[in-house]
Amino acid sequence: YDFYTGAMIEGSNQNVTLLAPLGRINLHVRGGNVLVTQEPNLTTTESRKNSFGLIVALDSEGKAQGSLFWDDGESLATYENENFSEVAYTHDVFNISDRIGG
Repeated sequence: YDFYTGAMIEGSNQNVTLLAPLGRINLHVRGGNVLVTQEPNLTTTESRKNSFGLIVALDSEGKAQGSLFWDDGESLATYENENFSEVAYTHDVFNISDRIGG
């Protein structure tokens, strides 16, 4: 999928030639993945005030999955100390769900 437009790009397991005009980076999302997005800011503290978005790129079976690791952005060893949240996202043809754990 084209990251900017969401348009599907055909070409599973083959080389595909794409236009690459100056001023535009070809960025793609592989089908089957869910990406969590957030607009950046000048500092982590300011960035955390921005909303999240989801990009759901379905695979050929209409499924996708992804996860978000979330900590306070300041503490050290948050993973080792289990001081974080992890949100898992799953999408299939009939169901969208999320699971929060951590």
